Amino acid sequence: MVYSLTQFCYVMTDYSNADLETRKKLATADDTADYVLEVLSNDSEPDVRSLVASNPNTSPTTLQKLGQEFPDVITDNPIFGLLLIENPHSYFIRLSLARSSTTSGEVLTKLAATKKYRDREICWAVANNINTPISVLEKLATWFPERDEFSVAEDGDLVHTGVAINPNTPPHILEQLSHHHRTLVRKKVAQHPNTSVSVLEKLMNDNHKKVVLEVAKNPNISLSKALLLKIQLLLEYLAGEYDQYDQNLIFLTREDRGLLDEITNHPHVPESAIQIIQAIDNKPGVPIAILEKLAQDSRYYVRKKLAKNTHLPVYLMESLAEDKQPEVRREIAQNIATPVTILAKLANDFHSSIRESVAKNTATPRNILLKLSQDRSIRVKQAILSRKDLSAELVAEIFNRILSLTNEIS
Repeated sequence: MVYSLTQFCYVMTDYSNADLETRKKLATADDTADYVLEVLSNDSEPDVRSLVASNPNTSPTTLQKLGQEFPDVITDNPIFGLLLIENPHSYFIRLSLARSSTTSGEVLTKLAATKKYRDREICWAVANNINTPISVLEKLATWFPERDEFSVAEDGDLVHTGVAINPNTPPHILEQLSHHHRTLVRKKVAQHPNTSVSVLEKLMNDNHKKVVLEVAKNPNISLSKALLLKIQLLLEYLAGEYDQYDQNLIFLTREDRGLLDEITNHPHVPESAIQIIQAIDNKPGVPIAILEKLAQDSRYYVRKKLAKNTHLPVYLMESLAEDKQPEVRREIAQNIATPVTILAKLANDFHSSIRESVAKNTATPRNILLKLSQDRSIRVKQAILSRKDLSAELVAEIFNRILSLTNEIS
């Protein structure tokens, strides 16, 4: 919808900063203008957005946008019944019915009987719907739109993903989808609680490791197989076979402390792998060679995790304190084992968040805190004054310095 400048200013001035109760009243009032409801449909509070979805004055365009989040609220809206009678074949009506958990299997079957490219989102919604009959899911698992000037070969993938997500999809359909060319579809099959053990075992050899990781998380896989699979993923990660988009893999062992202990005690896990896990887990006694390797790793999130280790030698901390990635320097600034000389250097970092981390660090001495009390960033000053471990005398001195600086500026 296009607003006039007057409308836009009116809405933004009167409603954007209104309190929650006022916004709720506006969302339910029968005299609230359509363009106000449009603004409220983007509200940060779900309750406000839901009330907009239930308001009969909300436009079909806005209702369609809210339909993904509040499908049943939309179909319960009194205006929906009138729109259904007026134009039962409209895109909005069909999509809303396809999304709703109150729609019958018979209606969903009719909604899925389309091959039009523009209806692929409707078919996707039907594929997701818990009331969709198995016979319809079987057809949607191989759904492709009729070819026209807009369609491409991958246009069926969205619908196939919906089938793989549906909690009622049976094992035989999931087995079929486990061979899908799209990684996302196979990943959803690997996550599904109805996927058989035999299919999961085949997916253990998938050429995409994100699929394999989901297999390892599936409760249908026995603990021993899941453990061995996670060990395999961890070792391949340590060998450098993953890029920066697979950063969760190195931390998958930390999801369960029992599993971490089981991996580190497993007879087939190399000592070097255990040492790397211990370095990431802030354990003492890790060989210097391992720490040096991690400190030089090309993946910044590995260096960032290492920077939290309180058992690092000073020269590695110095190296990490000069890291090109501010996230790494920030971890060194927060590390309570970081030497004062390094904290003093980081107190001059051009990133205010790093100076703020130095201010929060309980190892930061008095002279550095006094210097930071005159920092140009208000967040740095707030970080110092919010600390509970400082003496009343030091807090008073810092506060007076901040006050003095403020007076000079004014």
